[in-house]
Order: sequence, then structure tokens, then C-alpha cells
Amino acid sequence: MRSILLLVLNLKSFIHKIRYDLVNECVVGICSLVLFSTFFYIFNDFLNDKVASISSSMKEGLSKTSSLILVALLSYFISSFIKKERIDNSSFTRFSFFIGESPTIRRMYRYLRASIITVVLFSIGWWIIYKYIHRFSFSSFLIIQVLSLIFIYILTLLNFSSSKKIRNFDYTRCHSLVSTMVRFRLNSIRRSHLSLFFLVLSFISILNSCYFLISKAPLILSMLLCFLAGFFIASITSCQTKQDLESIWIDRLVGVSEKDFFKTYRYLILILSGIVAIPLLIALSITILNTSALTGISTVDILKLPFILLVCPYLMPNLIFQIDPKRPIIQILIVFMIGLFVATALWASWLALLLVFIINYYGRTTQEKRFYRV
Repeated sequence: MRSILLLVLNLKSFIHKIRYDLVNECVVGICSLVLFSTFFYIFNDFLNDKVASISSSMKEGLSKTSSLILVALLSYFISSFIKKERIDNSSFTRFSFFIGESPTIRRMYRYLRASIITVVLFSIGWWIIYKYIHRFSFSSFLIIQVLSLIFIYILTLLNFSSSKKIRNFDYTRCHSLVSTMVRFRLNSIRRSHLSLFFLVLSFISILNSCYFLISKAPLILSMLLCFLAGFFIASITSCQTKQDLESIWIDRLVGVSEKDFFKTYRYLILILSGIVAIPLLIALSITILNTSALTGISTVDILKLPFILLVCPYLMPNLIFQIDPKRPIIQILIVFMIGLFVATALWASWLALLLVFIINYYGRTTQEKRFYRV
């Protein structure tokens, strides 16, 4: 009974957080809904026309892959919620420890909370999958769900805390403050399991794009996967930004300027994008040199793929301080919608590169001095 009381208190605290920030949450929700509806209306006809040229077996494979990626993301976030409750000093589990609750009550509370989060999030996820993506058979659903629960259990038990021993490296060997900051953030990304997860998704997307490109599949598939690979790189930098802003006062005290901060992220994005782009450049070289693979495909359209890969990463530094840099989900949604618009326009015409430079100029001017006020 005490464990249920703790669960109710936790739910009330969550409701109070939403209530006191209700105006901001409603504004974000309404704006996101309007933007998503607008993008869906704009790109629906375009995507339907391109997807119509794909064979039914390939469509089914893409829908299954999309569903599995969504389930994997849900599993990761569920495990993050469960693990944070177990190890975070500000969690209700730690609060119940300080007020003298027994280990049995605390354990039961964690089990109840984990069960509710798992059921609610998986119910929403499977509803989206069955309604809009793919309808799995009941046996396939059971197998995927059991594997997802095992994946959650393993991730929850693993010790991903930031207190583990970190391999030191000599920062004094760096030639400048920016290079020191870049190396530090690369090591931070290496230690962040969420960033590594996005990096793996980026590599999977770009490798599939290369496979479709070499196997003479419709070029729209390679374009979409290149865009996803760049989007996952942008997601890495968004998560890293949230982590950096928790100790941004240290950067200011050691003399990091706003110019140094943005330059660091541009170099960081350049390094990550360059690593991910290597397989794509190899596949492009093979495809261009193999003249038989270019049947019905324009070389000019193929050369757009690296630019589409770089759209989201290039836009990311210009959107860091636009709304709320400490909420990476909002940043990820914004860069996805703007990047999708720019990538689709670039796929239609090279003139869309002007949009990138316009957004870059707008982002630089509107974010001026926000580094010191955040």
C-alpha cells in the first residue's frame, strides 16, 4: 500500500510540473502539431509519387525496418526512465530512502512504476505501428515484444553511470582552446550511450543507403536514408548540447567566447559527418565508375546525396539557442522538420542550396549573444 502511495505522489509531482509549465507546453504542442500537419500536407503527394515506384516487397521491408527501429527507440527510452529512477539522486526512490521506507516498499514502487511506463509507452508505440506503418502477425508481435523486454532488462542492469573511470588524455597537446573543446566533446560522445546509439543508427542508415545505391534501387530510398543518417548526427550534437549547458559557466570562466562555442560544434559536426560519409563516397565512386549502374539515373541527382546527408548537421548549430537548448527533443523535432523541407527542395533543384545559406545567416544573427544569457 505504501508503494502505491509513493506511485501516486510521483504522478502528482509530474502533473504539477506540467500544470506550472502548462502555457509553454501548450504552445510547444500546438506549434509542433501545426508544423507537422503543414509538412505532411506538403510532402504527402511528393512522397506518394516517389514511393509508388518501389516494389511491394521493398515497401514491406521498409515498413518492417521502420517498425523495428521505433520499437528499439522505445525500448531504449523506457530503460532510461527505469534506470534513472534507480540511480538518480533526485528520484522518488532516493526520496523514499531518506524518509525511511523499507527496501521492500522501494523495490515494489520501482516495479510498479516500471510496469506502468512500459505498458503505456509500448501501447502507444504499437498503436502507431499497427495503424500507420505495418501490421505484424500475433506471433511476430510476441517475439518482438519479448526481445524488447529482454533488451530493456539488460540495459537497465548495465551500469551506465557517468561516475565510471574515464581514460585521461593530455589536453595540453591541443593547439588551441577550440581543439581542446572538440576533443573533450568527442570523448564525451564516446562515453554517452545515447550518442553512441544515434551514431550506430547513422551508420546503419548510410550503409543501407549505399546498398540501395549500388543495387540500383530507386534513388529516393538512398536519399531518405542519407537524410536519416544526417538527422541522427544532428541528434548527437543536440544531446551533447544539453550536457554542455549543465556546466556552461565553466566554459565562460575559462574564457570560452560565443564564437569559440559555435566553432567547436561546427568542427564536431564536420568530424562526425566526415566519418559517416566515407561509405557513401565509396559507393558514389563505384556507382559513377560503373556506367551500367547509371541506367535511368542522372549523375547530377546522385551527387546530391552527400549534400542531403549534411543538411541536418549543418543546420544544427544555427538552431541551438532558438527555443530551449536544454530540451533536446524539441531541437531534434525542429531540425527534422526544417531539414526535411530543405532536403526535399534540394532533391528537386540545386537552387535550394540558397535556403541553407539563408538559414545559416538567420541563425547566426538571431542567436547572437544568447550564449551569455542561456
